[in-house]
Amino acid sequence: DIDYRNALIEIFGRPYDGTIGPGQLYPEGYAGPDTMLYAYIDRNTVSSLVPSNAPVRFISVLGNNNNLGVTDIGEEFTSGRSSDPFDRDTVGDILDRYVGDSFNALSTENTPVSVPVMPRTADYSFVAPADWGARSAYGQAQMLLNELLQAELEQEQTEDEYGALLTELETTAKRIQDFVETQEFINDQRDGTIAILSVNTVARLIGHSVGKWFDFQAGQADEAASSIETGIPEVIGLASSLGSPAKGAVEFAGGVVQGVLESVAVLGELAALSAEISSDLATWDLEIAENMVGEAREFHGLVADFRILLAQEEAKRTEIGVRVQAMVRVTQEYQSSVAEGYRLLTEREAFNKVLASTAQRNRYADMVVRLSRNETLRNYQSAFGHAQRYVWLAAKAYEYETGLSTADPASATTLLEEIVRARSIGLWSDDEPRIGKGGLAGILATLNLNYETLEGQIGINNPQFETGRLSMRHEHFRIASAAESNDSWRDALENARVDDLWDVPAFRQYCRPFAVPEDGPQPGLVIPFTTEITPGKNVFGRELGGGDHGYSSATFATRVRSLGVWFENYNETGLSATPRVYLVPAGADVLRVSNADYPEERVWNVIEQRVPTPFPINTSDLLNPDFIPSIHSLNGSFGEIRRIADFRAYHSGPGIAFDESQLVSNTRLVSRSVWNTQWYLIIPGASLHADPETGIDILVGDQAVDGISDIKLFF
Repeated sequence: DIDYRNALIEIFGRPYDGTIGPGQLYPEGYAGPDTMLYAYIDRNTVSSLVPSNAPVRFISVLGNNNNLGVTDIGEEFTSGRSSDPFDRDTVGDILDRYVGDSFNALSTENTPVSVPVMPRTADYSFVAPADWGARSAYGQAQMLLNELLQAELEQEQTEDEYGALLTELETTAKRIQDFVETQEFINDQRDGTIAILSVNTVARLIGHSVGKWFDFQAGQADEAASSIETGIPEVIGLASSLGSPAKGAVEFAGGVVQGVLESVAVLGELAALSAEISSDLATWDLEIAENMVGEAREFHGLVADFRILLAQEEAKRTEIGVRVQAMVRVTQEYQSSVAEGYRLLTEREAFNKVLASTAQRNRYADMVVRLSRNETLRNYQSAFGHAQRYVWLAAKAYEYETGLSTADPASATTLLEEIVRARSIGLWSDDEPRIGKGGLAGILATLNLNYETLEGQIGINNPQFETGRLSMRHEHFRIASAAESNDSWRDALENARVDDLWDVPAFRQYCRPFAVPEDGPQPGLVIPFTTEITPGKNVFGRELGGGDHGYSSATFATRVRSLGVWFENYNETGLSATPRVYLVPAGADVLRVSNADYPEERVWNVIEQRVPTPFPINTSDLLNPDFIPSIHSLNGSFGEIRRIADFRAYHSGPGIAFDESQLVSNTRLVSRSVWNTQWYLIIPGASLHADPETGIDILVGDQAVDGISDIKLFF
């Protein structure tokens, strides 16, 4: 009966202290399992951990986003402008056809919202009153309920990230629409200006030509009049000048020749003026063409940003499904655990009946011996189960470190099945596992020998070290370092501002807090980003360009040895000289298969849990009827997340140059992959100034005073 009691305690746990005693559910001195109130836990809703103002909604229409036609937008935008630079209606039609209608359908106001049904912790549990105190031992049922609550928290976090991605998609589409509408207005104004200039140019040419023509005709008239006057004979008394007609003819002929030459000069001057006007028109056309090329290039950049976001949507939606499936899995484990507990209760009832009958017949002669033996074997089996769990963790760590294909003979995949089937400890010598008798020792020895062989083959014992300053401004946000882009940089930092870090799930789940919730809200900056190692892309997944950093895709693993953060143009006169930040890898680690012929990716969900310290188990423990291996052989429990602390960020500013020797690198994330699907850079305002809001204002800056000009990451 004691053996069954201990097995039931492992499943149901022990009751709350406040439910034991006179007038309570359990009698005074009760030391059995909590078979009635096992579904009561301290918290059973996400809101009790992280306050939430509104639920996140899914947009089911995103499953059809491949019909948006974004591939052809840039080409039609360019061809429409090249064919007729003064026809801007073509651009508007393209935007309405490929972006406008499709993204209006994504609006949460116009689209039916589809929320998948998923298990909730509150559906399977209740919240224990505060006056009940605490349990003296938590069972598997309570641990699974808490694990379900953790999975629910991660699910809502993924929903928040998905909603943020949808918002960014809609914002990018709106930016494309606004850009094209703005360009239509600018080009319409430009067309009007060109038309006016063209009319003025033609009027100038005509006016100049008419003026020159009338000047020429007036000169000819003067020359003709002078020739006629010379040809009239002069009469002096009775005599007249006989040479006057000849002189008039000669003068008339000279005037004709002079008129021809002057007409030629006028035509030459008009031709020069026409050439000058043609040159001005050509210059205008060239400027228009250059402006069109710049507009097309900027439009293509917006479309490229849109495609990057669209590529992330399906992966984020898939991650939501993975989180939901994880909740379903935990729910099934909880139901199976409770069912196992009730089977044990039924089995104990039947056993007690048989025991009573047998004890009466045999006067307990040999029953005590058998019970002691069975009890020792059960304790041994439970302790052996813990040993199997440690060996399983070692095998998974081996697989993560070596990165072998699951089909490779040296992979730990086949050994995982052997760990489950093992029923003996195996051969140990000098506290070291040995090969020879199988069991857990044989599996550990195999892993150790394979690892020592693979160290040199895949380069574990010969790593390549490199470092670089990764610019969040240039490489992640794609904001130029020129002063004209400071407003965009400030906007990016302002968008990362949160009123209270306690409302950020990643901070609560992964970070060791620097204050207690009773101190009130803690404002700060939370900058989410992703990293990847892909040919042709920088570390932040952008198209690789000038000044960008990218890691080698030929190595199977790029792991963190240490990391640091640097603030450029930091205002040390107004802020603390020792700002502190958190850098949290909250997504999945991505590595490549170390022995693949071509790059092949493997995704790892790394949970940095605190492995409890095992206490030694001896024969007297196995014979002790009150010994429960899952409680008495461990200093703690499995599954508790090991949270990270903040570290110091260094800076440069007026009179302070960048000095990498000052940088103290944090090794908290050693061996984690640089390629991670979700990072969070958290900057608490409390580490910047006595007034956190003032500290963030100075750090971000405004129109009058510049804040930091960049944030550099050191991997």
